[in-house]
Amino acid sequence: MKERGEKMRVVIDKLVSHGLSKEAESIEVIAERQAALRFKLPVMGGMKSGKSTLLARLLGVDDSYFPKDTIEATAKNINVSYGPFPLRTYTTPDGIENSVADSEIWNKMVCGQSDIDFTRLDVTLPDSLLADNSITFVDTPGNNTSDDYKVTETWNALVDSQTGIYCLKATALIENSDLTFIQEAKYYMNEFIFVITRIDEVGGKSVHSDIAKHLVDTAQKRLAELQISPLAILPISSLAPALQDTGIPELKAAIQNTIHQHGDKLKNHQIYQQSVRILEKTQDRVGNELQVAKKAIGTTASQFAEQRGALEGKLIELNSEKQNATRRLKGKVEALELQSYKAISQISDVVMERLEGRLDAVASFQEIEETGNSITRSEIDKWRQEVQKYLVQLPSKVSSLQVEVSQDFVEQLRESISA
Repeated sequence: MKERGEKMRVVIDKLVSHGLSKEAESIEVIAERQAALRFKLPVMGGMKSGKSTLLARLLGVDDSYFPKDTIEATAKNINVSYGPFPLRTYTTPDGIENSVADSEIWNKMVCGQSDIDFTRLDVTLPDSLLADNSITFVDTPGNNTSDDYKVTETWNALVDSQTGIYCLKATALIENSDLTFIQEAKYYMNEFIFVITRIDEVGGKSVHSDIAKHLVDTAQKRLAELQISPLAILPISSLAPALQDTGIPELKAAIQNTIHQHGDKLKNHQIYQQSVRILEKTQDRVGNELQVAKKAIGTTASQFAEQRGALEGKLIELNSEKQNATRRLKGKVEALELQSYKAISQISDVVMERLEGRLDAVASFQEIEETGNSITRSEIDKWRQEVQKYLVQLPSKVSSLQVEVSQDFVEQLRESISA
């Protein structure tokens, strides 16, 4: 029990963490009501297999609660649970519950012959079997009918059930319609209590034990072919006065034993099915939201692709402009280099002209010095220093013209002047 509660808590916490608080709350409510859940035991079988009569004898009431011996027989599910006093009620489509005191009106409603609009029929009885075990029996229409409404009613009774009581007529035992229904019912429930009804029609007012054993063995063999292991197979007579108690105590014991051994399992199954339905609805809703999100993402991706295409086109244009700009810049550099060369050539010519003039002057001073002129040696050195100073200032003068002159060029020029 503790482990199951912890697992349920993990599921609820995960739902909350993913923003599904409403669904988590719904499942939590189901879990909290677990202790109050009733064990739903549908009573199934073909038409005229003794389902209604069996319930009446099992719960110790007369036939006014479960009509029988009518041509139409049961057409609507009757939910039977514990109540402080006997009561028959029906529920209208707007949820209003009304009691039915008149047996004739009740019979017509059960058999589908009433003009009253209702969605549910209930019987409450102060029976200890119902009270002590929190059971809700469901008296169902026959499953071997061509009436789709009755068939639907029977299958609805199997929802949220894991164990059921199936009635087999002793005169026919297991018919093809029984086999078909049981095979399909296995997908709803995997535990059956089989009751062989109307055994008085086989053995008369007293049924020999050998006959009862033969009926049970035959049913056991046929069910084994369907890979079904019944919780019990019980021969019962509900009609013959001398046989009315035959099998009833054993059936009550089988029901109580099933609830005692499988009670938690039955409750868990009901909780699981209800939780699954909630989660399926959640899955559908989340799936729809996911489709909307995918559509939005697809639209965004398409827009992104368009923007990317535009950017790629712009990049191609920029690359083209870059190449054109590079070519233009290269042309300008080449033109500048040509201008620089011309400017340097002009400067060189001017410098050379000036230097040649000053060198001529120096040479003249030297001649004067050699001829004994009055010009002193210090004056000649002064002229030489001025020439050297001019050579030092030459790079900065060239730079002021905003043209590039390599250092090698300056050195070559200086060497040529010095020479």
